[in-house]
Amino acid sequence: MRGGAVTTNDELLSERLRLLRNHGMQRGLPEKNSVEGAPVGFEKLFYHIDEPSLNFRLSDISCALGISQLQKLNRFLDKRELLKKRYESILDTYNPYIIPVKCRGQVSPAWHLSPVQIDYVHFGTTRDRVMSTLAELGIYTQVHYYPVHKQPYYRRECSKTELPGAQAYYAKTLSLPLHYALDITDVDYICEKLLGCLMR
Repeated sequence: MRGGAVTTNDELLSERLRLLRNHGMQRGLPEKNSVEGAPVGFEKLFYHIDEPSLNFRLSDISCALGISQLQKLNRFLDKRELLKKRYESILDTYNPYIIPVKCRGQVSPAWHLSPVQIDYVHFGTTRDRVMSTLAELGIYTQVHYYPVHKQPYYRRECSKTELPGAQAYYAKTLSLPLHYALDITDVDYICEKLLGCLMR
């Protein structure tokens, strides 16, 4: 198992994460030495485990890549924000039948998705039909996310749970392409083809 990067300003949480990232191992001997025959002065060569964990460390290659990517982070975020705003500026015209998902309050998200809510019934079509038509044009969309309470495990554990809000969101959601390699003209093209699918 490989992990990723975690940031926190909570000292206690930071200490616990450092402990758990490497199988729960700590350098040195435990306070009550249960290791027999440890040579004096070599205690730091030993380790102990007070609580088992897994290997959540990244490889050296992944760390190097992560550091190089962090240096480009602001550029990535700005580009995604620009593309997301372009989707919104075009699709907001069709509210309430097409509603881009937006952030609320004083937040600045790193948009990794560009979901929209579409009233497929109003347009006389289905999401499957729209996705298939777009795919034929080389535009690949996805659905994020299938409601967790409908997943097999949770259906077995909480079969009577119903979450109508999650179900309503799922029924209309469609994630449009959003990645750094796109440009404004790509977004314009995607919106043009999406609207063409909906309004035929």
